[in-house]
Amino acid sequence: MKHEKIIKSYINDIRNYSNNEQYKKVHNEYNSKIAQKTLKYQQLYGFKVNKRKGHEFWNNEADAFKHTFGSTVLALEKDNLRSWVIGYMHELETPNNPTGEKNMDLWNNQQGRRIADQIKKEYGSNFYKLPESKQDDIIAEKLMQKMRKGELITNPSDKRKYKDITGFSANIDNINLKTTQDNNGNKYVYLDNGEEITPEFLESLSTKNRLIYNTEFNLAKTDDKEIIDRYAEQYFNGENYTKDDLDNGVSLGDLIYVESYKRSDGTEVSGYYRRK
Repeated sequence: MKHEKIIKSYINDIRNYSNNEQYKKVHNEYNSKIAQKTLKYQQLYGFKVNKRKGHEFWNNEADAFKHTFGSTVLALEKDNLRSWVIGYMHELETPNNPTGEKNMDLWNNQQGRRIADQIKKEYGSNFYKLPESKQDDIIAEKLMQKMRKGELITNPSDKRKYKDITGFSANIDNINLKTTQDNNGNKYVYLDNGEEITPEFLESLSTKNRLIYNTEFNLAKTDDKEIIDRYAEQYFNGENYTKDDLDNGVSLGDLIYVESYKRSDGTEVSGYYRRK
């Protein structure tokens, strides 16, 4: 399935980037920021924290709040898939991470993405026009509603199990996607754990590494900005491809050819070549 190749390529991009020192710096700064916000809302809502310094957010309500809040913010600022991948990789990076603690964190991360979905449906683009403090308040209130209802895991001994991505912890290439189709013929793509990957996001992943061959550029319309811009970028990088060059890249497994398809709005998208 072309979508699986696209998702795997995207996950590997993030995994490779995670070894970058700049990424680690940004990651640490982000964690610190979420921790500060957790303390702020702990004073407001009074959820439980540990008194032991350095272990305030460990296997308790504060831990659940921190993971859920951080995952919600990532899903709103980036996307659900990136929120999932970063959260999962964080668990894999933790040495000797006990199963119960990993399950608790992944469960709460997923609850955060569900909160993000709810906010997107309720507020749409208007959410992003609000001050950051107001956005945080909305997230925190929805999060606390879940905590009060018992929908978060606040102790690693909880028997509820996060629905894992098959084989991910052992081999990232084993990730599977599922597709469904409604009565109108619209297709939907899901991760193994039931989380939807939107067509718009898949398309943004698919086209970001698109390659243009010379004849395709010559036949492009003057208002086809994507083809013109991408070809210009290739030209200045010394890349000049024929269709045979790209077909050969596909046969060698270095490139992907994305078959033509129809967007949810009915727009026809012609087939194209892309890097993995």
